[in-house]
Amino acid sequence: MKRGLAAPLLFSALAIAALGSANASTIYWLGSLALLGGGAWLMRNEPAARGATLLGAAVCSLGAWLVATNFWANPSYTASAPYQAAFLIGGFLVGRRTGTRNAARLFSVAVVFAIAMAVWALWQKAALGESRAHSVFVTPATLGSAINLVLAPALALYVLHPAGRRLLPVIVLLLAGLAVAQSRGAWIALGAAAAVTAVLAYAAGLQPNRRQLWIAILMVACGAFAPLLMSVLPASSPGAAGAPAGHFAMADGTSLAERLALYELAWAGVKASSWLVGSGYQSFYYLLESSRPLAPTYAFISTYFVHDDYLQVLLELGVPGLACLLAIVALPIMYAWRVAPHYTATFQQRMTAVAALAGIVSMAIHALVDFPFYIPVCVLLYGTTLGILDAAVIEIGGIRLLHPPAPLRYDKLQRASVAAVATVAAWILVMPAAAEGASAYALRQWRTGNGPEAAFGFEIARRLDSRDWRYHWYAGQFWMNQAANTPDRAAAARADQAFAAACNANLREALPLRNRIALHDQLASSLDAPADAKTLLGWAELAVKLAPADPAVRAERDRLAVKLAGAKGGK
Repeated sequence: MKRGLAAPLLFSALAIAALGSANASTIYWLGSLALLGGGAWLMRNEPAARGATLLGAAVCSLGAWLVATNFWANPSYTASAPYQAAFLIGGFLVGRRTGTRNAARLFSVAVVFAIAMAVWALWQKAALGESRAHSVFVTPATLGSAINLVLAPALALYVLHPAGRRLLPVIVLLLAGLAVAQSRGAWIALGAAAAVTAVLAYAAGLQPNRRQLWIAILMVACGAFAPLLMSVLPASSPGAAGAPAGHFAMADGTSLAERLALYELAWAGVKASSWLVGSGYQSFYYLLESSRPLAPTYAFISTYFVHDDYLQVLLELGVPGLACLLAIVALPIMYAWRVAPHYTATFQQRMTAVAALAGIVSMAIHALVDFPFYIPVCVLLYGTTLGILDAAVIEIGGIRLLHPPAPLRYDKLQRASVAAVATVAAWILVMPAAAEGASAYALRQWRTGNGPEAAFGFEIARRLDSRDWRYHWYAGQFWMNQAANTPDRAAAARADQAFAAACNANLREALPLRNRIALHDQLASSLDAPADAKTLLGWAELAVKLAPADPAVRAERDRLAVKLAGAKGGK
């Protein structure tokens, strides 16, 4: 009975992680992780693979480095950093606990999830007339990467496993979903995964079913060329959302030029930031905001991503972060190559290793031109696949463990250590979600005119996650509104305090600085010590430096400059 609940819980975890990939919400992320843990606990029915491997150490090191640099070396702290680490490590632990015996059950859940995404994408294309489907995600590239994490292993199983023909309808649906997404990077990644899988299967002595091999090649070719056909056909709905028809074609080179501009800007940021700790997780957004003249193709477009995860990780997490990322990409290939042909490996273990590596390679290659390592559901699927491969490697016994399983007499100490780490991790993850919940409650109360409850919610949110600038900013806007509508000097003081805290929490964000300028300029009579014109102009100059392409920021700076000049002329 309990084990029957595992699959729905795991599917729900993937679905909520997908929603959280499109709508960045710590509440979604926390719910997904909770469901993931519950589903994995119910699914387990075999002893987990024990012992520490170099791959496991690399996964944990990347997660720990991400969290540490975000807390202590990031001028623009973001709550998404610990959750990305949790999705990677949590997925890895789930895969390790699942092992090769339960890998098929876990893969079945992923297949159902991928089919749901593909069907949604096909509905967007057929019913809504979108030129590039994206399913639940924001971009078609994310849909392509998520589908490939399931499609690549499915193709490997279809060609190499005796029962693989059962996957034919699944493969057809997933290829159709990939076709309507029209992601060049996804197709290139799928081709690279197929090439690596073929070489590894040969080394492992796995013989493909020739008929099914040719069918797979034909289906992939049809799926890859379908977007080219769609690009020359008129869109079914002229007003449909999405990219214009013909976006898949590379004749104009526009996409390449945009990528190169981002790469050049990111590399300039790498040279200007710390090689040890980087510039901070998700700091590329602020680099682009402050350097738009260097990327003219993005003069009116914002993005958080370099579209090359390896370059972005080097920028944001430094050389240690990039080394860990490269390790979780390269080590699976090394492990699979070493253990797949191992004489003690069973067919099931070899097949698991080959299929898992297909998914891993697809995302690793796609990360060269897009951003799957920054998408929660992709990170979760990738981490789980890593864990399954790691478990297969341990079961086969083809590598040396960094640390063997602890003797029974140390079990209590080991469990106590795990409990301590889990408690700290839970605290780090729960507090941002609680702050978001309090802030959402406050915003709802503010809209309904319940000022006291709104004030309570905003102040609670600020204290629950004081590192997040957004909650100070929300509170500042609330108190500024109160000060503007009532003769309450205390409200103006609270607004100024909140805006100042927001500026200190994120040294790269211009929004709270702009609000603080407006507060001191428009409600100076409500403040005990309002800033003078020279100070306001200094704040405005800083805002222009942070967001030079924002016309409102520049207009405010020019207005204050004229005001200061007039004051000097009057004297």
